[in-house]
Amino acid sequence: MTRMSQPVTTLNLVLDRTGRAQDSTILFLHAGGETRSVWKPITTQLLDLDWQMLAPDLRGHGESDRAKEYQFADFIEDVEILIEKLCGRPLIIVGGSMGGLVGLMIAGRLDSPVDGLILLDVIPAPPETAGMREKSKIAAAISRGAAEVSSIDPAMVSGSLVENILLQSDFIRSQARQIQIPTLLIYGQLSHAIGEKELQSFREDVSHAEIISVNAGHLVARDRPEEVAKIIRAFILQNEDLFPSL
Repeated sequence: MTRMSQPVTTLNLVLDRTGRAQDSTILFLHAGGETRSVWKPITTQLLDLDWQMLAPDLRGHGESDRAKEYQFADFIEDVEILIEKLCGRPLIIVGGSMGGLVGLMIAGRLDSPVDGLILLDVIPAPPETAGMREKSKIAAAISRGAAEVSSIDPAMVSGSLVENILLQSDFIRSQARQIQIPTLLIYGQLSHAIGEKELQSFREDVSHAEIISVNAGHLVARDRPEEVAKIIRAFILQNEDLFPSL
């Protein structure tokens, strides 16, 4: 595993690279309030696939630079630059919560460079209550000095990022309906963010997607890394013929 720094827009992102450079790539995008470290128990189980695996700290998280403000579009632009500079094809994005929405927005572009999408406990239009609950949960953890959020910029949580995402729900859904690539939703059976109503909405937006449930809460990658790694492996092997030639 190699630690790297990559300039994007006006700041730098720190990321871990595992495997070959500039080849078939899995790009892991963590949830808001997490860091790239959440992916390590997963990537270590996928080394034999011989894909490049990239896991950045998104802006305001971990070792990556802080910003003056945090808007959803900024996260998307950062990841688009990472893809341009570091990712080969085929490209699969694995994204949890906010990271999944970033991946979804890029995958829904007409000229998208994404060849496969795996969403961890997130749908195109997440419930407002779920978004605000996560914001409050992270803010409370920062306030009490919890170790797991010690490297999160408090300004990101106290600002309007969650509200900014929720206001764009209709646009995010419209992007989701454009997705034609292999897509998988892994959701937590104990999650507060996805119930039957949300699953039905997702089926309407991305009708070809596969859906798998695991015994986990909202932060699926943290709760069930071994199971998530097995599902990612199966997804890649199942869709090999649909990806551009290696």
